[in-house]
Order: sequence, then structure tokens, then C-alpha cells
Amino acid sequence: MRATRPNGDTGTQTQRPSRSGRLAFVGSFTTRSRGARGKGISVYDVRTVGGRWSEIFRVEEPVNPSFLIADPNRSILYAVHGDERHASAYAIDRGTGELYLINRTRTGGLNGVHLSLDPTGQFLIVANHDSGSLGVLALARDGSLGNAIQILDLPGALGPHREQFSTQPHQVMFDPSARFVIVPCKGTDRVFVLAFDARRGRLSLHGDGAVMRPGAGPRHAAFHPGAPFLFVVNEIDSSITVCGWDESSGSIAPLGTALCLPPNTSRANTASAIIVTRDGRHIYVSNRGDDSIAHFSFDAR
Repeated sequence: MRATRPNGDTGTQTQRPSRSGRLAFVGSFTTRSRGARGKGISVYDVRTVGGRWSEIFRVEEPVNPSFLIADPNRSILYAVHGDERHASAYAIDRGTGELYLINRTRTGGLNGVHLSLDPTGQFLIVANHDSGSLGVLALARDGSLGNAIQILDLPGALGPHREQFSTQPHQVMFDPSARFVIVPCKGTDRVFVLAFDARRGRLSLHGDGAVMRPGAGPRHAAFHPGAPFLFVVNEIDSSITVCGWDESSGSIAPLGTALCLPPNTSRANTASAIIVTRDGRHIYVSNRGDDSIAHFSFDAR
């Protein structure tokens, strides 16, 4: 399928491209109902030396291209659209950094908040936050989006907090073996484990997953790069939970929890993203509200 610009969407070259480093893609919320000031998807040239970011292109998407993932093998960028029911695929011009819309398709649910490519490049999995479901989308050989081939509703009793009014899966992430998919679920205080059939593109619930403390609201997770640990950031109570991960059985065992804020902090806050460094010795969690980044040291021994 030939890449075309979307009807009504404009691609803006913000400055003459001077490619010297890597490309970075930044999504945003754009709608008035979100109180947002974003313009769409911005493309940055990241200097190899010095790390300076320069915006070189922008797709002025009208509705919340909030979370992005790139397929480096096919030079395609995928986006979900917050508060909407669709995902988009864009061709990436590696020379200029420009993006061109390939197509859009429905995700099978409402308010896609995260997405993940399976390692074979045949499927895209989307977390539909407001409808409490996961959508598996087939990908064509050229990387364009096909229809949803599975919609899986997640079960479970809701947590006690007023924000836990529905199931609310917030992330989909493959484990290092690519046999399992990890889904932190804010609404149920649970981290689900799902088995993934890479041949058919099918998800199925696997075991009981892991239960966080009541009202924690698990949002995102990240694996340790060299040891059997999974780190879960909990949005509602601004905490991080360290879990053991058994790759052979696909099971999670919570080991301990720490707060992402200093003691006696009074400002309202929700914890959000989590990053583990490549050596596994440092963990960073972003705090929304406190406008800070929590830094944890970790010894895997």
C-alpha cells in the first residue's frame, strides 16, 4: 500500500533536515477535553554527540496520538489515539524524518493507551483502557494495519479506589522469551500474564498473574535486562513493586514495594512511566503532579 497523507492532516517540516544522529518520535494529547496543548506527532533528530534534540518534522494529528512504537525492520511507526477507537500506521522516511500515513484501523475497543509489536512482526497488540480489553491486529507484509483478529476482555474484581471504575489495562509488553504478554491492569490491582500463540496471533489468560496491594493501580512494568525480576509502577498510590519472574512457568511473585515520592509529600501525584537502565542497576519512575523523577538503585545479587 502506498503511503499517503491523511485527509485534513498536515505534515509540517519544522526545519531543514540535517540528519546526524538517531530519530526520536514523540506523541501527544491534542484535544480540548484533555486540556492539551500538543499538536500531534513530532519527529526529532537526536545528535549522537551531545544528545541535542532538534524537531525536524511534525504530523498535525487532530486526535491524541498518545503512544507510539516503531518497527525498525520496516521503517513504520504505529500510534494509538487516546479516547478514540483506532490505531494508525505511518511510513518513516529515514532520510528526512518525514512521516506519511499508510492507513488506520479499529482496535476493537475504546481509548487505546499502549501497543506492542510481536517479535515476528505479524501482529500488533493494543491495550484498550476504557473497554477493558486487548485487541490483536494483523499486520500485512508491508506493515499496514489489518483488522482485529481477536478481542480479549480481561476479568477480575475492581479495586477500592474511585478511579478504578473499570478493568483498565494500561500496558501490553512481551516478556524476554516472547512466549508471554504482561498486562498491568490499573482497575483490578492485578498484573495479568497471557500466553501468546505467535502462529495464530492469539492471546489466552495464563495462571493468576500477580495481585498488587488494594488501590495501587498498576500502570506500567519493565523487566530487568539480566536477572529474573519485573518492576511494576503503580499509578494511584505512586509506588513501585519489585517482583520475581519465572520465565519457565510464566509466573510473577511480588517481593516488595517502595514509594516513588519523599515522605510527607502533600502534592497530588500519579506515577506513570518506568525505565530500567541497560545494566539493570538503576530504575527511573516519572511522577505526574509532583513533576519529578524518582531514582532507585537495584542490586540483583
